[in-house]
Amino acid sequence: MICGYSDRWSVRPGDTVQVMVSTEASSTYAARLVRLEHSDQDPGGPTHPEIGVDAVGNGHYPGRHQRAWSGSHVIVPAHPALGPGTGLSLGALIWPTKPGQGIQAILGRWDPAGGPGFALVVNESAATELWLRGPGGATQRFQAGAPLRERCWYRVAAIVDPAVGTVQITQVALPLRPVDVYARVTPIEDGSQGWPLSPPTGEAETISIPLMMAALPTADGALPGAARHHFNGKLESPWLADRALGARAIDRVLRGDRVDGLVGRWNFAANIDSGGVATDVVVDSSGRDQHGRTVNQPTRAVTGHNWTGKAVRFIDRPDEYAAIHFHDDDLDDARWLPDFSMTVPPDATSGIYAIHLAQGLDDHYVPLFVKPSAAQATRPLAFLAPTATYAVYANVRGAIDVPLTELYFGRTLVFETQELFLAAHREFGLSPYDTHSDGSGVAFASRRRPVLNLQPRRDSWDRFNLGTFIGDLRISSWMTRQGFEHDVITDDDLHTEGVDLLRPYRAVVTGCHPEYYSGAMLDAVEQYVCEGGRVVYLGGNGFHGSIAFHPHRPDLVEIRRWGGGNDWEALPGEFHYAFTGEVGGSWRLSGRDPHKLMGLGYIASGFDSCSFYRRQPGSKDSRASWIFEGVADDERIGDFGAVGGGAAGLEIDSMDSRRGSPPGTLLLASSEGHSNNYVGGDGLPSPGTGAAENPAIRADVTYYATATGGGVFAVGSIAWGGSLTHHGDRNNVSTITANVLRRFSDPEPLPQ
Repeated sequence: MICGYSDRWSVRPGDTVQVMVSTEASSTYAARLVRLEHSDQDPGGPTHPEIGVDAVGNGHYPGRHQRAWSGSHVIVPAHPALGPGTGLSLGALIWPTKPGQGIQAILGRWDPAGGPGFALVVNESAATELWLRGPGGATQRFQAGAPLRERCWYRVAAIVDPAVGTVQITQVALPLRPVDVYARVTPIEDGSQGWPLSPPTGEAETISIPLMMAALPTADGALPGAARHHFNGKLESPWLADRALGARAIDRVLRGDRVDGLVGRWNFAANIDSGGVATDVVVDSSGRDQHGRTVNQPTRAVTGHNWTGKAVRFIDRPDEYAAIHFHDDDLDDARWLPDFSMTVPPDATSGIYAIHLAQGLDDHYVPLFVKPSAAQATRPLAFLAPTATYAVYANVRGAIDVPLTELYFGRTLVFETQELFLAAHREFGLSPYDTHSDGSGVAFASRRRPVLNLQPRRDSWDRFNLGTFIGDLRISSWMTRQGFEHDVITDDDLHTEGVDLLRPYRAVVTGCHPEYYSGAMLDAVEQYVCEGGRVVYLGGNGFHGSIAFHPHRPDLVEIRRWGGGNDWEALPGEFHYAFTGEVGGSWRLSGRDPHKLMGLGYIASGFDSCSFYRRQPGSKDSRASWIFEGVADDERIGDFGAVGGGAAGLEIDSMDSRRGSPPGTLLLASSEGHSNNYVGGDGLPSPGTGAAENPAIRADVTYYATATGGGVFAVGSIAWGGSLTHHGDRNNVSTITANVLRRFSDPEPLPQ
């Protein structure tokens, strides 16, 4: 298997990208830049014809294997003060989610090569345990004895007292319940040589080892992200002292008081109370400035041990959100080393490109979306590639991991190579449609890793690829063949540049599933339409889910799901984005229903088959009759197509004035003939909820014009693009779409 990724997706002509590659074979592989197209005109031919591009970077390169190290943790750089003195004390508040499933580190400075070290862990028996090891000595393990309960807050601590030669382990459940109070005092086996209970004497192996939280280093510690024994659950208020502390002193440490001997006390809430952004910095509030950083994006802005429920935004009561949720399968960056660079030719035209990697019979595409240079942005149309949605669906594993997937899809699923590979390699990271190994929802999506389901090849298990890359290639390629010259722009650019990105174009065409939008993206599209811009929404379930981009890393996206009908639900009090402080969930829950902007919004999903539309009276209105020139009144619209056999399906939108469809919105066509597998929201089929029994579940085609000369045409179906290419692009779906693009490209105002 060969796979790779680049340092960014959105580029301009002349830009150079770094490409990271991993292969299972050491033989050379070929890399070349290609422009991607798509065509369903020849059923026996390739679905993704590609055009080779002469580029600096094309060539052959030696293969090598690079490992992705998943699992989140904190690293505090090595410092002589972070160790024992006349004694040793350390502890934290913990909320374990997988106790008893292997060793899981809480806090420690452990040398994987066998040098001196200490570590507080949850052991295989789900009990708190301290590891101690001196120079050349064997590891001593001191266990609390009582097993920890899953999803219960505990205060745990270990105190090493050389004066009396004992180690004490305490484990107290919060709120205090006598049955959960446990303490064990154990003699040190060899107090004189088993552990150097004195300040470090300069041993390089001791001083070079960092302090880690929620994981311990591996023997491959020189590799970026390498760690093991990851903790699953929440940690709060970890601390370290260079002497033996009593119970009262530990209470003072947890209250934030100054305590003699304290060398580190990390306050996870210290950097989230201004601006509403939880960064990757972990602040040491002891005054010693032993600050750390998170690795692999654990989940911040989560409730702590003292959450009262009186505040549901972490920026209102950060002291009640002083926890971090760690997972053994978090991944924000594969951290592979670059293998080569690829330069987009300075004269390249805007479009959808990829770096094609090929080794023997294996190949992989690394997508690149080439936007125009400032001098080139002169075309009347732009295709807005939904890169935010691509990121959210990246490496989704739901088809294999979720037991009811086949019932939900209404058919037997056939898996291909990439699905089977992903199932065997969870270290490549998860999708926000998945859940972590501890059952909590995945809140982050990263593009700094190979994305195996963003490929221009034949559709895989879902037969249409919900990430929609293939469908979007269909739309963009159809536009080119029909003579609609257009630039390609991306969600990444829309988020950062706002409405200025859209203003040069008379009309903007969406992909077939632009589901996920940040607030800045939504603001830009709304302003564009209000100023007279025109939007051709050729999809379904669009503008539906809210996301937040990392303020400094556009490759990282956050999602908080809540409000019902989701693959997972965030815990109470954890609905707000750590990246921005905004509330998550669907945009409807924030009062920004897609109906208000697009004229329609999401109503149902169904994945067994797709259907067709019939024209409605609004299609004969003088304001919109031009849309149906060349289409007879009684024609079934889109009763054909490469996606499920029809133009209406998969995820569909309908018009609803109660949810905000603007006054004057015309209902042009509505779908019919859907099965009961199409149900409202994201539920499973049940009596009375399916489309065959509920006429409200349908896909609509709508249109409205604005007083400023703009307008919105929407088709309400992911499958629409799959019908454009039927019969060599000669069909009524193609005719209708072409009529809209021609009129929307014309500078004349649209009829009111």
